Amino acid sequence: MPISEALEEIKEVKAYAKRYPRLFELALEVESMPRTQGIHACGMLITAEPITNEVALVRGKGGESIAGYDGPTLEAKGYIKFDFLGLKNLSVVELCRRMVEDRYGYLIDVDNLIPEDQKTFDMIQRGETDGVFQIESDGMKKMFMGLNKVDFETLIAGVSLYRPGPMDYIPKYTALANGHEEVPQVHPAFDEITRNTFSIMIYQEQVMQVSTEMAGYSKGEADVLRKAVGKKKIEILEPALEELHNRLTQNNVPTQVATKICDDIRPFAGYAFNRSHAACYAYIAYQTAYLKANYPLEYMTALLQVFYTEEDKVVKLVKVIRDMGIEVLPPDINRSEIGFTIEGENAIRFGLGAIKGLGEATLEAIIEERKPRMAPAVRDEDGLETVISKEEADEIAATPDLGIVVGSVAVGGPFTSAQDVIKRIPKKNFNKKAITSLCYSGAFDALAEGLCNNRFEYLAHMFDIRGEAPDSELIEQITKYTDRIKFEKEREVLGLYISGHVLDRLAEPTDWEGLDDATHTTMVALTEARVIRTKKGDNMAFLRVDTLEGERSLTLFPSHYEQVKEGLVAGMIMKVGIKGQMNWQRNQKDFIINSITIPKKINKDIWKRIEKDNVQVGAA
Repeated sequence: MPISEALEEIKEVKAYAKRYPRLFELALEVESMPRTQGIHACGMLITAEPITNEVALVRGKGGESIAGYDGPTLEAKGYIKFDFLGLKNLSVVELCRRMVEDRYGYLIDVDNLIPEDQKTFDMIQRGETDGVFQIESDGMKKMFMGLNKVDFETLIAGVSLYRPGPMDYIPKYTALANGHEEVPQVHPAFDEITRNTFSIMIYQEQVMQVSTEMAGYSKGEADVLRKAVGKKKIEILEPALEELHNRLTQNNVPTQVATKICDDIRPFAGYAFNRSHAACYAYIAYQTAYLKANYPLEYMTALLQVFYTEEDKVVKLVKVIRDMGIEVLPPDINRSEIGFTIEGENAIRFGLGAIKGLGEATLEAIIEERKPRMAPAVRDEDGLETVISKEEADEIAATPDLGIVVGSVAVGGPFTSAQDVIKRIPKKNFNKKAITSLCYSGAFDALAEGLCNNRFEYLAHMFDIRGEAPDSELIEQITKYTDRIKFEKEREVLGLYISGHVLDRLAEPTDWEGLDDATHTTMVALTEARVIRTKKGDNMAFLRVDTLEGERSLTLFPSHYEQVKEGLVAGMIMKVGIKGQMNWQRNQKDFIINSITIPKKINKDIWKRIEKDNVQVGAA
C-alpha cells in the first residue's frame, strides 16, 4: 500500500506522521523511486554532438558512461536508442564459409543467397533443424513439418507466429496454408493486406496498413497505433482499438469487419513482430539452414567450434551429428586442435578445448610443442645434441670465449610416447589434473595402444614417468576396470559419452517428444538429484539423467521418492516408467516418473560405495 493511502486509512500511520513529520515528508519524496539502477543489455545512445553536451551521465561499475535517463525518457526527448546484439550464429556462418573455401576452393556469398533452395526447404519441412537459427525448437519443427510447403514467406511467418499470443494462430495458419480451410474474404483492402498470411494479421506493419488504408490514419498516427499495440497494458491498448474501430466504421468499413479486425489485433498485442525484423531473423535462419543442408560436415563442425565451451549445447549437437551419419572422433593428443576440426571425408575430431581440466596455458603448450620447427642446440664431445632455450643461446653467443658452438636441430612434431609428452611439455603447464583429464578423454589412446590394457594403466604409467605414485582411486580403476568406468570418466571430462554409453545393451531408443499420458519404460543413468520439500512437508526430487538421446530432466514425486531415496546417487542406473506432459507456460514437455526401480546387480559397485562411505542423496 502506498504511504499516501496508508496516511488516509490507517490511524497508527497518521499518528506516526504527526509525531515524525520530517520523516514522512522524506518518505513520500523517495517513494516509487528506483531502488537500484540497471544497464540495458545492448542499448547504445548515439548523438550528433558530444554526448556530454546532450544528456546527464553516470559512471558504471566498469567505468563506462551511462545515460542517466531510461530508454522511454530518452526517446520522448527525441533521442534514438540503438540495440546492438551479438549473435554467435553469425560467427558460425562465417566460420562455415571459410571452411568451405579451404576445402573446395570457392566462396559462398552468404549475404546474397537467393532464398529459393529447395534442398534447404525440404530439410526444414522434415524437421531436421537442430542447430539452425531460430527454428530448432520442437515447436518450430512441428509447425514446419505440418505445412505442405515451406518457402521463405512461411519462414518469416513462422518466426513471427511462434511467440506468446500469435502462437494461438498456428493451427489456423497451418490449416489455411495447406488448403484444409478456405481463406475467408473479409474486405477487399484487408484481404490484400493479409494475402501472404492467409487473412491472419501477424505483423505490426499489417496493423499500420489497415489503419492507413482502411481507417484514414496518417503515417504518424499509424505509428502511434503501432506503439500502442506493442504495449502490454490494457489501459493503453483498449482506447487505441476503440479509436481504430470508430475510424474504420467512419471510413465505410462494415461494423462487423471493424470488430473482427480489432478482435484479431488484441491477442498478439505486446508480442507482434514487425515484418522487417522477422525477415532479418528468417534470412539468418535460411543462411544457417542452407549451409546445413548443402555443407553438413562443415556447418556442424562450425557449430561445435563456436559453442564448444557450452557443454549442454555440445552434448545435444554430438547426438544430432551422429544421427546425420557423421562420425565424432575422440580427442587425440596429436590430431586435435583446441576447437573441433574436420578430419577425413566424414568425421569431426573432438577439440582439446572442450576437455574439462585443461587451462589455456596447457592447451597452448600442447599445440605449440607439436609444431615442427628449428631450435638452438649444443653438441657435446660425444656428438649428442641438447636443445637449449633462446635465452641460453643468446648468452652463449655473448661469451665467445667459452668455445661453445650453437647449432640448430629440428624439434616439435607429433608426440611419440608418454615419455615424449612428459619431456616436451613444461611441467608448469602440465599438472596432474591436466594429464588425468587428457587420459580419461581418450586423448592418449593412440600412444597407449599395444602398451597398456586400458586408459587407467596408461595414466599410472605417465605418473610413474613423472615420479608420482598413483592414488588409491586410480589403482581401484585399474584392478576393477570395466567399460562402464571408462564411459563414466569420459562423461566426467567431456560432458558426454564418446566411445560408448553406459546404457548400451540396457536401453532401447526413446522418442521423448512423442511421450504422452501413456507410461513408457526405459533405462536412465542419474547425474544429479535435487531434493526439495513440498508445501505439505514431503520430499520430492528433480532428477537430471543421461539417456541414449542425451540428458533429460525428470520429476520424482514424494510417493516414488520415498521408495528409492537411498539410491539417488550420481552414476546409478535406474529403470523408470515415465509419461510426458506439455508445459505450455515454458513451451516444452515435462517428464514425470510414474514408476522407478534401481537394479541391484548392475549398480553393485555404487551400492558398495554407498554402504562404505554413507554417500548422501544426490552426491557425486
